[in-house]
Amino acid sequence: MRRLTALLLGMVLAVCSMAQVTMPDTYRLQPEDLLRIQVYAQGTDFELLVDVPVGQDGNITVPFVGVMPATGLTTDELANNIRARFQQEFRLRDPKIGVALLSARQRKAGVTGAVNRPGTFVMRPGATVLDLLADAGGFIPDRADLRRATLRRKGSDEIIPLDLYALMVQMDTSQNYPIMDGDTLNVPANVRNRIFVLGAIRAPGEYAFREQMTVLDAFVTSGGPIDRVTKASDIKIFRRDLSAPGGTRTLKVDLVRFLERNDYIQNIELEPGDVIYVGKTQNLDPALVRQIADALFILDRVGIRLFSF
Repeated sequence: MRRLTALLLGMVLAVCSMAQVTMPDTYRLQPEDLLRIQVYAQGTDFELLVDVPVGQDGNITVPFVGVMPATGLTTDELANNIRARFQQEFRLRDPKIGVALLSARQRKAGVTGAVNRPGTFVMRPGATVLDLLADAGGFIPDRADLRRATLRRKGSDEIIPLDLYALMVQMDTSQNYPIMDGDTLNVPANVRNRIFVLGAIRAPGEYAFREQMTVLDAFVTSGGPIDRVTKASDIKIFRRDLSAPGGTRTLKVDLVRFLERNDYIQNIELEPGDVIYVGKTQNLDPALVRQIADALFILDRVGIRLFSF
């Protein structure tokens, strides 16, 4: 009868082993792992087959022997500890102990900030920053400050600065860090990278700055010229420059020369905080003064000062 029992239990153990998760032998147990524990003592009627979770406190409860620590141990180390406990409690000579990992704790990481789907996501083994960003639906164009993203490790004050622009545009894979359990990726909103297009343009106003953005890009983005009003040969860029008188440098642009004569020098690359004024064929409208004042007020609120007084 005992031989039959042992044979049946051996078949059960074989079937159970097929259901376990394949993990490296060095895998260390952690809270929320689900374990299958099998105990058989040859020469006795004692046998046990039970599934137990690893609690948030890192312990498991094994029938007949009580609470035991599990977090940080391999399945083999835990099996040895359970064997020792059964030998101590029941004087079993050589109990056979099996511990199998049925399901590993899901590795999770969070994404906050200017992304399409902020939240917490289950991470696959080997996941990286790009994988996590993709799970969050990617960044929000014209809102995300890609150069100032950060990665925070769980339970640590360590904050890793990330340049997502370098990673995704310049293919700098050194920024593609592996994701660990509990990491948080933050893609901050871009509150400083703005430009202002004012004057004789169809849609004057505030626009998001983009890398490698030029005067022509801003001209088109703000609606283009107004017939018989816009003077594209008379465009001025007011740019912060602490070395210039008053802390501001004025750049003159002639888009007509660029468009008609391929004078590429005229299509200046913009910088965050630039104020672009598109001239008129008539005299300067007094309302322009109010437009520029409003633009400078907004820039000052986000910490960009074009003029020093």
